[in-house]
Parts: sequence; C-alpha cells; structure tokens
Amino acid sequence: MNKDNLIQKGFLENISSKLGSEIVSYKRFKSGLANFVFLIKLKNKKEYVLKIYKKNNSSKYKNDIFILNLLSKNNFVPEIICHGTSNDKKYLVMSKIQGKNMKESNFQDLTKNMNKTLFDIGKLSANLHKIKNKNFGKVYNPKYKTWESFLSNLNKRYLNKIKGTEFEYLIPKIKKYLDENLYLVKGLKKPSFIHDDIQIENLIVYKNKINGIIDFDRAFFGDPLYEFPYMETSFIYFFNKKEKRIKDSLYKGYLSEKKIDWKRYEKLKDYYYLCKYLRHLSGFKYFEKVITKKLAATIKKSFLFEINKILNKKEVMK
Repeated sequence: MNKDNLIQKGFLENISSKLGSEIVSYKRFKSGLANFVFLIKLKNKKEYVLKIYKKNNSSKYKNDIFILNLLSKNNFVPEIICHGTSNDKKYLVMSKIQGKNMKESNFQDLTKNMNKTLFDIGKLSANLHKIKNKNFGKVYNPKYKTWESFLSNLNKRYLNKIKGTEFEYLIPKIKKYLDENLYLVKGLKKPSFIHDDIQIENLIVYKNKINGIIDFDRAFFGDPLYEFPYMETSFIYFFNKKEKRIKDSLYKGYLSEKKIDWKRYEKLKDYYYLCKYLRHLSGFKYFEKVITKKLAATIKKSFLFEINKILNKKEVMK
C-alpha cells in the first residue's frame, strides 16, 4: 500500500468492516488535488471512491452527503456506500462511476463525436438546473433570501482573494462595475441547483459517452444562467477552439430538457462573464502551479483582455 499520513491501519480496518471486505490497495486521484480523494480496491474485487475530510471541514462533509442524497435519482452521480468518522477523520465512500474523465479519455474519439458529447453535457446540466429550492446559497444550508445578496457575498470573497496578488489593481474597477450593475441580477424567484464547475476534469466518459459528473465542492442554489459562461468556455481548448459549434451543441442538449430565457441572458451575459473571470483570478496562483508558464501567460493575457473589454463598455444593456 502507498504511505499516506491520512490513511493508517486502524482507519482502513474500520472502513473495511463497514464495507464487508478488506481494502487491499488505494491510490489518490491525480485530479482534484485540493481534496483527499482515493480509489480503493477491496479483496472482493469491488472498487469505490474514498473521500477524506480535514478536521475543520465538517461542513464540506455534510454538504457532500446532502448533495449526493439530493441527486440520488440521477444515474450520472455517484451513490453513497457508507460514511462516518474513523480515527478522528470524517470520510465518505462512494460508488465509482465507470470510465475516465474527459481529460484522460481518448481525445480523437471524443472529437469525432463532439456534437453528441456536448449535447449530452448540455442535457445533463439542464437536469441539474431543474432541481429547485426556496433559498439561495450553499446546498446544505442555503440562508440567502435573494440571489443578488448571495452573489454579492460570493464576489466579495473572490475580490478579497485577489488582494495582495498581481491582479489587485483591478479590484476598484471590478467592484464598481459589479455594484453599479447589480440591478441586472435582481428578480430571480426560485433558485436552481448549480454545479459551478462543469469542465473536462469533472465529466466521466465511458465508451465515448458521458457517463457521469463528479466534484460538487462548489455547488450552490442560484441562477442557472450564471453557469452558462463557464460552460461556454470550458470546452473551447479541448475541442480545438470550435466556439460556435460548441455553444450550438451544448444549448441543443440543454434545450431538449429545459427552456432558456435568451433575452434575460443577453442582459446578464457580461455581468456573469465578469463573475467567471473574477473567480478564475482568485484561484490563479494555484492554477499556475499545475500548468506550464507559457500556457499560464497565454490564459492570463486572455482573461485580462476579456475583463477590460467588459469594464470598458460604455453602458450595459438595460
């Protein structure tokens, strides 16, 4: 077995007893390094996914359990096998969705079936957005009465994260834009389930078909249109920048399950795109560590160009 200070003999024995078979091997997943997630193999040949939570992350543990129970009827989401506390560590064991994430899958085969793959992603996204709630915010404990109050708080956290970074000079301009145009996001009555990280690393492919979605760490209840800019740009580099075809296929799949208020999206588009870029800037320091310097410089240049394009527009469509 691999050595890991999180995984000790007593810890494994406790989980093995719950699973009814000994854990004979485990391996941490390459993607999602911010989390402690492992593929475990049992003596009875079964494979599961084990997620371990830090002591100060009990809210994340409760959130994950709540989300997986909420989405239990969705075949594209992992099933909870067991969960609990062992050796002072909280853990969650989930079913393993068959396949690999898009990043690790056969690129050529996915490119050949690009339209179908994107159609299925759009359809899956729409089905998640169909799940409604009374309040906005975190899935486990949504406490906000309005979408604008939650979004303002979310953007405030992202702005705080870029303090002390090379992007700090943008804070006054971005804050001014977001405050002055907050009226655009008002009026949403029923929040929808938002994954907020629909990208190639979190989509599982099996036999060249979308077979599942993982990593709900960012999920919340909010405006489904907020997710559109992220979806629109997440697959451009993967599918060789065929931007129009990507959007067309995604939205065809989405519209097969759920209507889109295009007029409202046109008004909100710049606002939500700026929110997306702000989020990217807030995590750019970590992002730079996992990609090449050349690619980081290219992406940073693109982000700053798009941000300035939005900020320099003379007026927002009313």
